[in-house]
Amino acid sequence: SHLPADVREQQAARLAQEENLRRFDLARGPLARLLLLKVAEGNHVLICTMHHIVGDGQSFEVIIAEMSRLYTSSKLGEPSPLAEPSVQYADYAAWQRQWLQGEVLETRLAYWRRQLKDAPQRLSLPQQKARPRVQTFRGARRDIRLTADKTEALRELSRGEGVTLLMTMLSGFTLLLNQYTGDEDIVVGSVSANRERAEAERLIGILATPLVLRVDLSGAETFRDVMRRVRDVCLDAYTFQLPPELMKVGLKSERLFDVWFQLERREREQLEMEGLRCERYTEGHGDTRFELSMVLTETDDEVVGHLEYDDRIFKAQTIERMLGEYWELLGRMVDDPAQRL
Repeated sequence: SHLPADVREQQAARLAQEENLRRFDLARGPLARLLLLKVAEGNHVLICTMHHIVGDGQSFEVIIAEMSRLYTSSKLGEPSPLAEPSVQYADYAAWQRQWLQGEVLETRLAYWRRQLKDAPQRLSLPQQKARPRVQTFRGARRDIRLTADKTEALRELSRGEGVTLLMTMLSGFTLLLNQYTGDEDIVVGSVSANRERAEAERLIGILATPLVLRVDLSGAETFRDVMRRVRDVCLDAYTFQLPPELMKVGLKSERLFDVWFQLERREREQLEMEGLRCERYTEGHGDTRFELSMVLTETDDEVVGHLEYDDRIFKAQTIERMLGEYWELLGRMVDDPAQRL
């Protein structure tokens, strides 16, 4: 707040970016950091940075909801309104370790060995220049917003084809990758929230499970063919999902994909604190974990998100063109899912 008014927001954005990029020491901690920036009297930015080992995206939503309730009750001089959790993350981890062994584990590993046998290590994406020997994954992103009309049209298509919205949009993304690479064997990473059990809904910890989705496009003649193949691949992946450490050990592979697709359905929690007006601070983001990532959130009315990419590999113009062609593919799917590819 001591800075001139015209540079305060710029400085806050810089500090937010630095905080995003600052590494964690897993041995010594802390594994969650809070930084409060005073921009002006009555105007602050709160930056919460959490290592992924502490929790997943849903965990952060739980934290925001509980912070809101705790702040308000504290300001009003009331005791904590939160009940003691009936289950801790350590209980969940112990339960998972107990059942995920022996025949259960081997059955799941056997599926993944079959499914990923001779899978391509990388997609032949159009690159600005060769990958560096040591990949740094410096991130850039392009925001995405799908209007209410387009979102509803895709939902209607999904209902008619017996698939989820995720499967429909992943089908379009898979075809886009095929269009840019010429590859018919497409491997994409995704994620399952893995919170079906009621006692897991409000846990803070890593419950989300990465999925490896391998789609064979050879012989597919229509959009409908692709959607059905994507549906089958997704359902099998949900059925046989495994924690990433078991996948890597069981398959003897450190990296199973370099392109990511994610669509979540959620109403994002908002900080609601007595006497304060809160909004999300959108400045700054850190490294990208993959060379290309489409991360989307479905709300009641629309789909929003971003396409994140390593800007030392891809040109911004290439990403813009890819997005335009993705929307075109989705539009063609809506118009006629039986249309020939």
